[in-house]
Amino acid sequence: MNKVLVYVILYFSFSVSSLIFANQSSNDITVKQLQGFPEAPAGYSWKVFRGVAIPKPDAWFEFEDQGVYTTSLESVQKNGIFETGATIQVVRNIQVKHKAPASVVAIGVIKNYDEQKENKTLLLKHQEVGSFKTFTFRYRNAPNSAKPIIVHKFIMANDKDSFLNIITFEAPEEKWDKYWNNQGITIFKRILSVTYTEN
Repeated sequence: MNKVLVYVILYFSFSVSSLIFANQSSNDITVKQLQGFPEAPAGYSWKVFRGVAIPKPDAWFEFEDQGVYTTSLESVQKNGIFETGATIQVVRNIQVKHKAPASVVAIGVIKNYDEQKENKTLLLKHQEVGSFKTFTFRYRNAPNSAKPIIVHKFIMANDKDSFLNIITFEAPEEKWDKYWNNQGITIFKRILSVTYTEN
């Protein structure tokens, strides 16, 4: 059976792009197939992962594991961890798994981080953009045994289709301004959601 996928690209600088039809499996999505993408900024290339597209710094490493995509300054494959980078996590069938709308689960995720004693909330914003309720959440994480980091999360909750897109950027506190201004802002100003239905 052929799958007809309907892609809606939303710019989260809050404008709406084109509606595109294609005969492609969701596993075969590439930027070239998704006509209507803007050009990536100089030094970046588009990365599409499970319905989310971000501009990836060309010099950064990539890693995928257990449904999470990572692009980072350090190699996760080599080091096992990273200090500075961005991750994408997509959680589907929220209503079935959690018996609650996606936006309610998103609030629960934020509350969980906020209540941890090693975390201090620095920023919290909520907006509605098209079919998404979005949450911007930034906090300082300072466990006793490790140097402090700053974590910035952009959570896109779709109650109708029952899924969450969670895009996270983090860096050591001492280097936060440098990497947020040089890479983080570029990534987060250009997040695209590529949603689809299968008939």
